[in-house]
Amino acid sequence: MARETQYCMASIRETGFLFFLLLNTVCTSEEPEPVFRPEGGMIEMGYCFGVDYIVIYRSAPDGDQILGNSSAGLTSPSPPADLLGRVSITADLQLLGLQINQLKYSDSGIYRRECWQNATLVKQHYQRLSVCSVEVEAEEIAVMQDGGAELLCNSSSIGLDGVTIRWYHEPFPSYKATLFLDSSVSLEPLVEDLQGVMEVGDGGALLRVTSQVLKESHHFSCLVMKDDNCLSFQAMDLSESDDIPVIFASQEDRVVLACQSDKTNQRWETPVGNFNTTTKTPTSVNGNVKSDEITFEDKSGMYSLVIAMVSENHTGFYSCYSPSLIVEYSVVVCPRVKSKSKSVSEGGEVLLECEIPHYEEKSHSVQWHRRGSSGEDILIHNSKVKSILIPEELRGRVIVSEQGSFLNITGLTMNDTGEYFCVVLGGLEYLENDEYDNEEDKNDEEDYDDEDSWSQMDKCLSKQETILTVDEPSATSNTTYALGAAVAALLVIGGIAAAIAYMRKRAKASQKQQGTLNMDKDTEMNSDPSCTDRLTPGD
Repeated sequence: MARETQYCMASIRETGFLFFLLLNTVCTSEEPEPVFRPEGGMIEMGYCFGVDYIVIYRSAPDGDQILGNSSAGLTSPSPPADLLGRVSITADLQLLGLQINQLKYSDSGIYRRECWQNATLVKQHYQRLSVCSVEVEAEEIAVMQDGGAELLCNSSSIGLDGVTIRWYHEPFPSYKATLFLDSSVSLEPLVEDLQGVMEVGDGGALLRVTSQVLKESHHFSCLVMKDDNCLSFQAMDLSESDDIPVIFASQEDRVVLACQSDKTNQRWETPVGNFNTTTKTPTSVNGNVKSDEITFEDKSGMYSLVIAMVSENHTGFYSCYSPSLIVEYSVVVCPRVKSKSKSVSEGGEVLLECEIPHYEEKSHSVQWHRRGSSGEDILIHNSKVKSILIPEELRGRVIVSEQGSFLNITGLTMNDTGEYFCVVLGGLEYLENDEYDNEEDKNDEEDYDDEDSWSQMDKCLSKQETILTVDEPSATSNTTYALGAAVAALLVIGGIAAAIAYMRKRAKASQKQQGTLNMDKDTEMNSDPSCTDRLTPGD
């Protein structure tokens, strides 16, 4: 309750006294999800799946205003006067939603979506809509060599008196827009996890973020504000983040497709039929799937679709619709190839090989992946896309042959232990050589379907896995190192002893020479120059 009160107070400071009653009404359930739209645009107020009806409200100082109720049909209450003619409810009974068209700045505010099943409220969701004067063209985030990036909020209003910047990101795994910097409050990130991993410049308009930030967030948005008015907003995404994730699976593999959602409100569209979670055992709309072929799994906060044993029939696109987000996957099924195992000592290097079919050079592409700690596939190399950034932990230690047949990793550490795999994808030339029966069919472009060609060009020729184990140096190696060190030490000690002996010998020789010189001097001093007779033995 304290957190809800704190959020309400913060909202009051942001929006002013005009919204006091509005916020006091809605801050008892959840924090509204920020949503940004331009004037004249439209918004879909979320979705309800597999329920009986949907009800949409707008919060106002004098209480909630109902915008639509799909259960009432033609007798549904009219929306407020300022929304007349601009509100419509989605006709698809399996995908209920409400649209507002020709948005105005006055439409900014908090909205609530309710999903009802068997006269019971099964889901509700709040959204805070900000209608801005201008939507700046979205930009792709360019990743630098160190894996970080610079984010620049573009607006002609930046730098003017009273203009502030708000930054939002969509962190994994919720993917909900979250405010992390507000220049009207501070130029330091409001989120503790982001403090120390980014630099802020130009009064909040420029952010320099590290690779650590980009690992957790692929989508960013900035709002340019003057008081409570939104002058503009801009979306920024990693260049590869809009691509649908591709899952490469070998035949008979178990495949898990995660979707963050409430297990009672989830709907899947798949190549083998459509499924929902309203029944314990999912059934496809076309009835051609066995009861145990596709199931649902509730694990680690993710309610996922599970394919028990994948086959060629499962190749294609998968879409998960939930009240909070839509998640898409592309599943590519590859012929099964026996996996390999390699064990290498820490500090050494390893050469991973990918066997490529003997077709024309341009008829295939090769990708190398590493299986991450949380089960995701991390792309290391794509022979057709040279700009792929090597993962930070492998940067400077990976060399890939020109055609992708070999992957060499040097300076191995214990953290390099894991599963690596390559996939060989067939190109158009491969398909022409393999599938066309004669030249006439090959040149008959009128009968060649573009959609089919796209899917065929991604045909997987093989997937080859290698389990790499990095061990500590073996006992034999340690003994060798120890013996080597001992020999080196003995050599050093022997050298020192020899040097000492040599110095002592030199010292003794010097002393002996000095004694002889002294004796000669004494003899010279004691002899009588006038005595010339030589002594004989008898004398």
